[in-house]
Amino acid sequence: MAHNKTHQEIRAAVAFFLPGCTVSGIKGHGTGHIHQTYRVSTDAARSSGRFLIQQFNHQVFKSPEAVAANIALVHAHLATQQLDTVILHPVSDPNEQYFYIAESGRLWRMFDFIDGGYSTERAESAQQAYLAGKAFGAFATALSDLDASLLAETIPGFHDSVSRWRDFEGVVNTDPARRVQEAMPLIEALKRHHHIFFELPSLPVPVRIVHNDAKLGNVLFEQTSHRILAVTDWDTIMPGCILADFGDLARSLISPVEEDSPRYDKIQVQLPYFEQLCRGFLEDSSAILTTIEKERLVLGAKWIILEQALRFLSDYLSGDVYYPVCYSEHNKTRTINQLRLFEEILAHEAAMQAIVEKYA
Repeated sequence: MAHNKTHQEIRAAVAFFLPGCTVSGIKGHGTGHIHQTYRVSTDAARSSGRFLIQQFNHQVFKSPEAVAANIALVHAHLATQQLDTVILHPVSDPNEQYFYIAESGRLWRMFDFIDGGYSTERAESAQQAYLAGKAFGAFATALSDLDASLLAETIPGFHDSVSRWRDFEGVVNTDPARRVQEAMPLIEALKRHHHIFFELPSLPVPVRIVHNDAKLGNVLFEQTSHRILAVTDWDTIMPGCILADFGDLARSLISPVEEDSPRYDKIQVQLPYFEQLCRGFLEDSSAILTTIEKERLVLGAKWIILEQALRFLSDYLSGDVYYPVCYSEHNKTRTINQLRLFEEILAHEAAMQAIVEKYA
């Protein structure tokens, strides 16, 4: 019954965005946790009749209009430039509305489908790390001449690690899920290094338009040539710090196992992958980055990995209210995984810094 209701809403949404258009097929697409995404086939003339349509999660993104406005502004800016990649193309109705509100209250939005691409959550080669770094470096450079103040914060305080730390302390004090005692070694590990969260705001770095979720899984590779096809998932594009994007790239690229893998003994810093990430990222972005930004790229990796460990542990202690979990200690596993990766970076920090200096 729920399946039929969803398909009815999808058909109504397509009719809202493209009046008179007929839907011939609906299929689930991707594995995202925030939005539910479907691929639809239609008889529309644009996009070869194929689109992505999403049930938009307005519990996570509480200002949908701000998200839509940011995406439209970024799309318009990038459309004026000569890029080697495809850019996301949001679909609006004839009155330039980017959301369809169903009778259920659910919000739906639509994008042109980008054909011939694939994504992966784990780097399979150093070349893939190079291409992903280059994609996000070029993306940041292409947006460097767009006024950051024109964009809204789609998730206020998204990378405000100081506020996240203070919220975490509150969770530890209240212990809502009664998990603090057994998680104390992880809490103490975060406490030993949380000074990084307070170090970042004091850095004299410019506010830029950044992706803010610059992980490998948000890159589309072309299926046959394996070149970069597109940078996807623009919901968190907003003013921020470029170190966050580089840090998230490092987090998703340099470890041989996924972020929720319990194979902790396999976690390591793959220096060849990190080197190719730096080479790719700095090839296009070096000209726009300040000296301090370049010098602090490794700090960016430490920051985001530790912040992610903080987010996973906070959710675990709260009773798993944010991240979807497959078993009771899933967020705890994620936390241990990220803390192990953080410790590996500390052990290889000098070598990583030398690599950055090589390409900066």
